[in-house]
Amino acid sequence: MDKDCAVIIVAGGKSRRMGADKRMLLFGRQKLLTIAVEKAKVISDEVILVLGEPIEIDYQVKIVFDKVKGHGPLVGLYSGLLEARGKKALLLPCDMPLVTVELLRTLISQAEGYDITILKHRGVVEPLCSVYSKNVIPVIEEQLQEGNLSLLSLLKNPKLRIKIVKVENKFNGDDTDLLFFNINTPGNYSFLKNLRALDSVTFLV
Repeated sequence: MDKDCAVIIVAGGKSRRMGADKRMLLFGRQKLLTIAVEKAKVISDEVILVLGEPIEIDYQVKIVFDKVKGHGPLVGLYSGLLEARGKKALLLPCDMPLVTVELLRTLISQAEGYDITILKHRGVVEPLCSVYSKNVIPVIEEQLQEGNLSLLSLLKNPKLRIKIVKVENKFNGDDTDLLFFNINTPGNYSFLKNLRALDSVTFLV
C-alpha cells in the first residue's frame, strides 16, 4: 500500500444515460461500486468515497459529499482532495470495473514530483483514472470561481507539472482497450455482462 496516496472514488453522478443507478449494477456477483472500493482498499489505506447525496451503503471508507452538487467530476476530485491526508490521490471512477490494480499501482509509482500523472491510451487521456497532488487544489478553486467545471481544462493549466503515462499492451495481455471500458448506457452494460462468457474474471485482478 502507498500510505502517501489516497484513493478518491467519484460516485456522485445521476446515471441519466443508464436510466438506473449504475453504482449498484452487478458485474458477476458484485456491484460496480463494490468492485471499485475493493480495488481501492488493496491500493491504499485511505479510501474516500465522494457522493452527491446520501445512499445506503456499508463500506468502511471515508464518505465525503460534493462541495457543490451536480457539477461533475472536477468538484468530486476537489471535494476528495480537501479531505485526503496524503499528498496525492488516485482518482478512480466507479463505472470502470476492468481497470487492473497492477495498472493503478504502476501509475501511482510514477507520480512522484508531479501535480498530475495521467494515463494515455491510443492518443486519449484518461482524467478520471489519474493521480492528482494537493497542489491542484488552488488551481481547481480558480477554475470554479471562473465557472469552468471541465476536468480537461485542469490538464491544460500551465501552472501544473503533468506527466503522461502511456498504456501499452503489457497490461491485460494483448488488449488494453477494455481496461478503460466504462459503463454509461444499457448497451455498455450488456457488453460488460457478455464478457462473463469470455472468462472476463481475469480483468478484475
